[in-house]
Amino acid sequence: MPATNAELEADLNLVHHILEGVQHRLVQLEARLPISHTGYGVSKEVGETETTYHVHLIDRFGKPAQITFTVQNEGET
Repeated sequence: MPATNAELEADLNLVHHILEGVQHRLVQLEARLPISHTGYGVSKEVGETETTYHVHLIDRFGKPAQITFTVQNEGET
């Protein structure tokens, strides 16, 4: 747990950069692996304040699975 405001700000900055990296990778995956690709795809829904990503994949048992997460749009606080 951060002890000071500076440590908290550093932790939040790190999380921000990690999420930016995930967003960048998702954009790359969207370009390479459209939703129609067998076994894997990424789709997104862009809202006013946040973007929801749906990652479609095949799990280790060969069954379809979906992971959904939301990221706040740039410029939103």
